[in-house]
Amino acid sequence: MTFENRVLEHRMAPAPSRWVASRTALLLCLALILIGISGAWTIFMDGRIQILVHSQKANDNASWLVGQLDTELHRLRAQFMKVMLGDSSRSELDIRVDVFASRIALLDSPVVRSLLGSDVEVNHLAGELKDFVAEIDLLLVKRPALPSRDEMNGLVLRSEALAEPVRRLAVQTVQLAAMDDTKDAHEIHQSADRTGIAFLSVIAIMAAAIVWLIWQHRELNDAFSRLLNITKQLEAASEAKANFLASMSHELRTPLNAVIGFSDAMRMQIHGTLNERYLGYIDHIHSAGAHLLKLINDILDLSKVSSGKFSIERVTFNLRDEIIAAISMLSPRAERSGITVRFDKCCDEPVIEGDPLRVRQIVINLLSNAVKFTPSGGLVEVTCERGEASLCLTIADSGCGMEAGQIAEALLPFSQLCRRNGTAVEGTGLGLPLTKGLVEAHGGTMEINSVLGVGTRALVRFPRPAALPSAIVSDVSDACASCPEQAQ
Repeated sequence: MTFENRVLEHRMAPAPSRWVASRTALLLCLALILIGISGAWTIFMDGRIQILVHSQKANDNASWLVGQLDTELHRLRAQFMKVMLGDSSRSELDIRVDVFASRIALLDSPVVRSLLGSDVEVNHLAGELKDFVAEIDLLLVKRPALPSRDEMNGLVLRSEALAEPVRRLAVQTVQLAAMDDTKDAHEIHQSADRTGIAFLSVIAIMAAAIVWLIWQHRELNDAFSRLLNITKQLEAASEAKANFLASMSHELRTPLNAVIGFSDAMRMQIHGTLNERYLGYIDHIHSAGAHLLKLINDILDLSKVSSGKFSIERVTFNLRDEIIAAISMLSPRAERSGITVRFDKCCDEPVIEGDPLRVRQIVINLLSNAVKFTPSGGLVEVTCERGEASLCLTIADSGCGMEAGQIAEALLPFSQLCRRNGTAVEGTGLGLPLTKGLVEAHGGTMEINSVLGVGTRALVRFPRPAALPSAIVSDVSDACASCPEQAQ
């Protein structure tokens, strides 16, 4: 399994669990909100029920108090009759009058008023009862002993006249209390029903959410299973491509090496002299063979980088030496094109860890691109500076440049976006993708900045030895720039 596919499977495998966890957390939050709303509703309805129950008790107390007034009026009239017959003492009469007066005072209590309201008839009856008690008190004050029979007879007649409205008031109070109790009981049942419906709704919503979550989990697992199968198929195709390239590169490089070797022998005229015409042909054969061999090597290296099988042997070396060697190789070409290559800014002892040949290949590829796309009279400037944990190699040119959106496309294999002087330039479009892969194989990064018509600057950061991992052989940590999704 390739490195990028291992990373992809590692990222994808726990994805259903992460999805379920996030959705479960969301549903738990929703459940807590619903439970909170239901709890608040329950508390509100419980308070409402308590109010209604208290109202029922108040109505019962009011009807009882008015009933007591009617009872005490009958007892007072009976006491008057006993006084007329001589069967009662003055103290008994005083006690009965006081009890009756206390019952009259209860008509003004909040409990009774809340039930009866400010009824005019009730107020009038309360006034008559109070006058009646005042009349009795005045009579008893005038008569230290018991009142006369005629006076008592007058009180009996007055009490009988008040008995009927008091009785009607008692009946009215009972009826009003019964009506209010019925209404309160109905509201209590409705409140209980609403509370039950609220809880059932919460349970139904949570059940539906759980069913939906289970269904989504199954669908997601199926989708990820299909995606993993496709990934495995792509991995198999990538493996087959890598094997094919390796086999073909071997089959092609063997005869190419023979062609290049024999052309070298013929150029040196080891087995006899050749005329100028044939020497020109041999030069073309040697140049074309070398170019084709380089192309095959680049394709093979890019394939290894893409599949994660590329490894390097690390040694400690001076980056300045590889930069000078690369400039020396490309200076004749730059001179023929009228381009100045400048390398006059370098830090002291720019030592890194890596493969010197591969680092030189990185520098050559970047310098070759800079010279290739810079017009005559242009400048290519190379600098090497020390960072906090890295060495920064910068190659800037004054060539045709690119638009910002074309940089990612330039990092794709076989991609060429720039023309010099209106004509296409040589190359296969493998230099930048391969260079990026080689830089990342060394644990570094490559950054390209470009302005159309102004030039391009390539910045490569190599980790300094103290910041490098201890492993001798390093895997490429990314899926290389040859993947379009990664480049974009």
